[in-house]
Amino acid sequence: MGDEAVVGNYSAEGLAGAVLEKAAAVAGSAPLGVEHLALFDELHMGGRLATAQVAEALTVGHGGRVLDVGSGMGGPARSVATRLGPHVTGVDLTPVHVEAAQTLSDRVGLSGITTFQVGDATDLTFEDATFDAAMMLFVGMNVPAKAAVFSEVHRVLVPSGTFVVYDPMRTGPAQPDFPVPWAAGPDASFLATVEEYRSLLTEAGFTVEEEHNLAGLVEQLRQRQTEGEVAGQQEMMSAWFDSEGPVRFRNIASAIREGVVEPRLMVARRR
Repeated sequence: MGDEAVVGNYSAEGLAGAVLEKAAAVAGSAPLGVEHLALFDELHMGGRLATAQVAEALTVGHGGRVLDVGSGMGGPARSVATRLGPHVTGVDLTPVHVEAAQTLSDRVGLSGITTFQVGDATDLTFEDATFDAAMMLFVGMNVPAKAAVFSEVHRVLVPSGTFVVYDPMRTGPAQPDFPVPWAAGPDASFLATVEEYRSLLTEAGFTVEEEHNLAGLVEQLRQRQTEGEVAGQQEMMSAWFDSEGPVRFRNIASAIREGVVEPRLMVARRR
């Protein structure tokens, strides 16, 4: 998938305004916070519950430096920054997402500890050993050149730095039915297997220390969501997917239920 295809699938104008409107409705009279934004800016499977698992694995604290690869609207970056206290730098291919991410961070007073920039994860502009830890949430399925991404993350991490990957991964040769949330068809999807992720990370200079299938957590979040939250999220999704949204999410839910795809978290250490 070329850069233009990724940008085309995920661009939508007015993202920050839409998130703020829906989050404010949830917050009511309470001050608007990251926890309200997270319902609508952390739309990866498992939402903020999954982000909490990522944060726990990062092993970084106040004053640390974290890279968020494919940072989207900045939800995970804000969650990690508020939970752990590091400065999080997000890089995303889509200018609209970067603009929305910065606007949302400004709105909740986090512009001092989160920054976002347009960039290509296969060719990062940072100096060697810039970051103490890195994370990548639901990005790899869009990226054919995972080896290049992992190599660049390895380069910009300090020795023994942590890289946490949370991606949908195939369990074998079978593919999910299409369309899915990130691709209309198989030619635009770059799902890799669990074994391929392990191999690519190892070849890039990492040691995979932990792995977790978060399918149970994804189901837990689904059961906890209110009808209003689900409706708001579906409205957000319609900005990208129009009438295809429901079938895209049914297909990936079926793939996870049938064991074709796992929402898997991998914790890797830079050698």
